[in-house]
Amino acid sequence: MIGLLVLPPKNTPGLLAVGIMKALRHGARTMRFLAAFLCTVSASLVASAARADVSLPAVFGHHMVLQQGRTLPVWGEAAPGEQITVEVGDAKKEATADKDGRWRVVLPAMTASFDPVRFVVRGKNEIALTDVLIGEVWLASGQSNMEWTLSKADNAAEEVANAAFPALRLFRVVRTEKVPLQPKDVEGQWAVSSPETAAEFSAVAYFFGRRLLSSLNVPVGLIGTYWGGTPVEAWTSERGLKSNPEGQRLLAGLNKKLAETPAQREAAFAAYEQAAATWEENNTQHDGSNEGEV
Repeated sequence: MIGLLVLPPKNTPGLLAVGIMKALRHGARTMRFLAAFLCTVSASLVASAARADVSLPAVFGHHMVLQQGRTLPVWGEAAPGEQITVEVGDAKKEATADKDGRWRVVLPAMTASFDPVRFVVRGKNEIALTDVLIGEVWLASGQSNMEWTLSKADNAAEEVANAAFPALRLFRVVRTEKVPLQPKDVEGQWAVSSPETAAEFSAVAYFFGRRLLSSLNVPVGLIGTYWGGTPVEAWTSERGLKSNPEGQRLLAGLNKKLAETPAQREAAFAAYEQAAATWEENNTQHDGSNEGEV
């Protein structure tokens, strides 16, 4: 099982005393300001308290599959020093969130099960995930070949219509161009394989998972993270890029691009389009009797 962490925002109590002094100085007229200010601060404090509650990365969710036969790590965030209890099936572990609010437990290996297991995380609040199975979990990643969806496969209409497999679960990572290079979490959610959920999932991953489900007779979870046309550098951690001279050069170029202003980006894109148009004009041979073919 894989996943990343979400860092909760820091609590910001606000400037309550300053707001009160301003209201008193400006007289009764500004008491309406004070009331509104107090409501805003109260809402902020409530929201901050909620954000400090125990949380899990997106990859832990309803309908997920957990890896069989291996020790099971579960992690997340909470308020610093918060006591966390994790229960999965009959196993139970406890942890304390560190100064940054991070916590992690490792539960014993479990056997495959088509029967949902109990998955509960408790801190100041409680998270109870439902319909959690134990089986095989595989990561499906790559470029356009992996990205090619079931809806575009051979016999797509028939394959999609017959994609209802209750023990085959799909987690599709939502694309993002956010920086830093290693985001703390991903967007996505687990779904039971069905015509509605499988149609836009990777065809290669889907057929692979379906074969595993049939041959191993255990639940199968597929995590789809793919993006056609992306270079290998985009899938390499910042630490990995820094480990060799070529990676360092690429990282320096990326950081330079990230530092550009919108106007600089627009100018660079315009120059690229002009260069591409010039290349195409100079390198494409046209047949007057069959315009458009090379």
